[in-house]
Amino acid sequence: MLFQGIPFGVLYLENNFLPGVFAPARLEAVKLLSAQIAYAKKLQDYIAEEPADDSTGHSGIVEYLTDRETEVLELIAEGLSNMEISEKLHMSVNTVKTHVKNIYSKLSVNRRVQAVQKARELKLL
Repeated sequence: MLFQGIPFGVLYLENNFLPGVFAPARLEAVKLLSAQIAYAKKLQDYIAEEPADDSTGHSGIVEYLTDRETEVLELIAEGLSNMEISEKLHMSVNTVKTHVKNIYSKLSVNRRVQAVQKARELKLL
């Protein structure tokens, strides 16, 4: 399995009962599953390392970012504008803005710099 381009582990699936379950058409679902497992493990490791901040009641837990939101966040961290991100990822500027809005919400931030900083603190980047 790869998570953000880094080898993370091996996903082993076995099926002796239903033929074609792991056919190429379903490979995308397996890839998505492995990415979510890797993300959950990384978040779990982070939470185990960092004690909860009881003064704010915030434990550092954030909602999961989708693969596309992670891609957009990585490009934000590189300093790309919404227009540049839309061109690079072949999507409309409005779609990029929606992803940015979702990232802000999930990371509980209001600005691009805050999003990148929080993602780095959470070791998502």
